[in-house]
Amino acid sequence: MYSTAYWSHLKMFHFLKYKTNTLHMVKSLASIDMKAMDGESRAKLVVKINLQDQPHF
Repeated sequence: MYSTAYWSHLKMFHFLKYKTNTLHMVKSLASIDMKAMDGESRAKLVVKINLQDQPHF
């Protein structure tokens, strides 16, 4: 299910430091199996997120 890169990242110093420093904020951990998003859908999502970040006058 997970790639070798994923498991390698979990062992990297910067990730372990992050995990240690945020441990007190975490109530539970759950992995969600997801499919990759196609490029067109991703582009629409990014545009939508960017529009939400714009100030509303």
